[in-house]
Order: sequence, then structure tokens, then C-alpha cells
Amino acid sequence: MIQFWSIAKNTFIQTIRQPIFGVMIFLTFVMLVLSLPMSGWTMGNAGSGDYEASDQQMLENLGLSTLLLMGLITAALSASATISREIEDKTALTVVSKPVSRAVFVLGKFAGVGLAITLMYYLGAAVFLLTVRHGVVSSASVPINWPVVVFGCVALAVAVAVAGAGNFMFGWTFVSAGAVTMIVTLTAALGGASIIDTGWKLVPISQTFGPENIRPELLVAMFMIYLAVVLLSAVAVAASTRVGQILTLLITLAVLAAGSMHDWLVASANRLAGAEVGSDAIAAKLLSYGLVNLTFFYPLDALARGWAMPGSLVWLKVLYFACYTAAVLALGIAMFQRRQIAAAETSSSMPPAVSLLSGGGRIVAIIALIFAGVLLTQRSSYDWPGLVRVAGILASSGVCWIICGALGSGRKWAFWATILAAGCVAGAGLTLRFIPAWTSTVQTIQSSQAAIIATLISAATLIVLILPKTRKHFK
Repeated sequence: MIQFWSIAKNTFIQTIRQPIFGVMIFLTFVMLVLSLPMSGWTMGNAGSGDYEASDQQMLENLGLSTLLLMGLITAALSASATISREIEDKTALTVVSKPVSRAVFVLGKFAGVGLAITLMYYLGAAVFLLTVRHGVVSSASVPINWPVVVFGCVALAVAVAVAGAGNFMFGWTFVSAGAVTMIVTLTAALGGASIIDTGWKLVPISQTFGPENIRPELLVAMFMIYLAVVLLSAVAVAASTRVGQILTLLITLAVLAAGSMHDWLVASANRLAGAEVGSDAIAAKLLSYGLVNLTFFYPLDALARGWAMPGSLVWLKVLYFACYTAAVLALGIAMFQRRQIAAAETSSSMPPAVSLLSGGGRIVAIIALIFAGVLLTQRSSYDWPGLVRVAGILASSGVCWIICGALGSGRKWAFWATILAAGCVAGAGLTLRFIPAWTSTVQTIQSSQAAIIATLISAATLIVLILPKTRKHFK
């Protein structure tokens, strides 16, 4: 347990000291503040005053979506910075070489990243509640809530001043000092804005946290979004045990997209199989149980209809979150068990062009994998030509992933395989471009823009690989 908390503490401190952590907090604040003027353009009924309610609803939707998206990006960047980068730099070897199991290492990293994400989410939630307290200025007759503006600006100014003074006099890290100080200042600003109204008069706090302003349903919705962010943080931690920063971000975004379409994907699988085996399809069951249902944590529809979420349903969602997070972390631990840390997986002197080819190829493989998944949702793919097409895309995605990984590792066979593949594509493209077409099929390929782009990319790949500095990487 001591080892676990030591890893979690070091990961938390390391994460909140990163400049990107401060940048993400700043961008979250900017997007939340900008949602105030952006929310004043809904098409409600001006005669009945419905536009004010629709504007406020838009403000809540934009704020919750901002917290979800920025939390996801921060989680992916933080996880890759604390795990995959340590693995690549071999600093993780000094930890796992001690009597520390790899499971404790992964769990400690997740706890540290989760604490950092919780800090970032709390600060964003405080600013979001300040914007909700202010309300949308839907017309010129609506007064500006100056207590919210003054308290919010003073809170940020005090945090920046304390962080700057601490950095100058005591050597504190500016980002971490500012983030920790804002816990106090933004909490005080929210508390002051909650008991002072627009006319600088004291009001009971129950009036602010009531149906007319910050509804209890909104606080429950923020908690649901927080659970979704932490779950996606677990996905980012698990992915970062095997891949780098860019792919961790792409995988996390893919899980977000697929989880947000969970019901549609399951329904599509049922429809595709329903014509033959009935609506209770095995593939749909596997998809329903294996893919995370992020819509379970999206409270926007309930907020729009004014529905109060029962306590039993909240506990059910918490249980679902705990079980799925544990499953994702178990998968990450299993993948990390076979990760070779001591072996030099990539050359430290890898040319930037080779790194670009390796990373770009893996991104293409991920896109092809997602495209194959999309094809499986179409009924036309469930015949022999369609299945062959999907199988070919999946096989190509796997081959591309393996070759690009070996290419970054400096494997000679990957170098020659890439030379051969790029040469064949470039040669075929040039042949079809400058030699008259013999058939209508060739004419179609010759006029295709995709074929031209593939030819140019293959030619550029050949040029990169035959450079002397690049060839030295594979010796």
C-alpha cells in the first residue's frame, strides 16, 4: 500500500507540474466563459419568455460538454506523459526493477492521473457553476451579475499572483501552485457569488441552489460527467501501457465516440442479425456487454425535460462505473505484464522522418480498424463479398500496425517491406498515369484522386527511406 501511494503521489505531482496541464485548465476556463455569449442565440419563443429558459439550457449543455471533452483530452495527455513516456525513456525500469509489481505500478499511475483529473474537473466545475449563477444575458434588459464577474476575476488574479510570487521567492512550480491556490480562491468566489445577488444584497444560499438557478439535477449531472471522465482516464491509462501519446489520444477518442453511439450500434447489430437469427443476436449481446455505454452517464436529456434522477439509479450508475473501470484497468495490467521495458524498442537516434512514417502508419491502421467496424454496422457487409472486404481491411490494418511498429524499432525487414510496398504503389500509379489505359477499370483508377494521392505519398516514403541518414537507422 505504501508503494501504491508513493507512485500515486509522484504521478499526481508530476502531472500537475506539466505546462500542458495549465494550458488545458486555461482553455477550459476560456471555453466555459465563452459559452455565456454563445448561448444567447437559441430560437425560443420571445413572446412567452421561453427563450430565456432555452438559452440557460444551452449554457448547461455547452458547459457539461466542455467538461467532458477537456477532461478526456487532459486525461489522455496526462496518462501518456506519465506512463508511455516513462517506458520509452526507461525511467519506469527503475520502479519495476524494485519490489513493486506491475499491477501496483499501473494502479498507482491511474490513481495519480485520476487525482489530477479530479483537480482539473473541480476547477472547471467551479467556473461552470459561476457561469450558471451569472446566467445568459438574453436581452438588454437582463442585468450583468457583477458579483460573479468580480469574484471570479479576483479569484483568478489572486491565484496567478500567489503562484508567481511563490515561483519567484520559493521556487514553486507555477502551474501546480496556481492550480492548488485556485481550489481555495474559486471555492471562495463561488461561495460569495452564491449568497450575494446582482444588487450586492445578501440572499439565502437555498435561493441560489434551487430550481431557479443552480438546480440539484445539474449537480447530479456534473457528477455523472465526472464518472465518465474518470472512466475514460482508465481507458487512457490502459492504452498508454502499450502505445504512445498520439495513439492514446486517438484510442480514447474512439472509445468516446463508440460509447456515445452504444445504443445505436447495438440496435444496428440486432437489425442486421434479426432477419435470420432474430433480434436476440449473439453479436449484439457481445457488443452490448463489451462496449462501454457512455450514454448511461449523459444527463442532457433528463436536464432538458426537468427529470430528477432517483438515488437508486445514481447508485446503479456508480456500480456500472466501478465495474467497467476495474475491467479496463485489469486489461491494462494484463497488457503491461508483457511489455518489455528493458529492451530498446525504439532507437534513441530515430530520424524524425522515420518517426513520422511509423506514427502516421499506425494512425492509418487505427482509422482502417474503425472503418471496418463501421462497415460491420451495414447490412450489405453481411454477404460473402462484404465479409471478404471487411476481412481484407482488418488484415491490412494489422499488417500495417506490425510493419510500422517494426519500422520505428529499426528492423531491417520492415525497411525492405516498406520499400517494396511503396515502390509497387508508386510504380503502379505512375504506370497508370503516363501509359494509356487499356480497360475502363484502369481508366477509372487513373482518374481517381485517391490513386494520385497514394502515388505521391508512396513516392515521398521512398525518398525518405533512401536518404543516407534514414538508412543508417536500419543498420
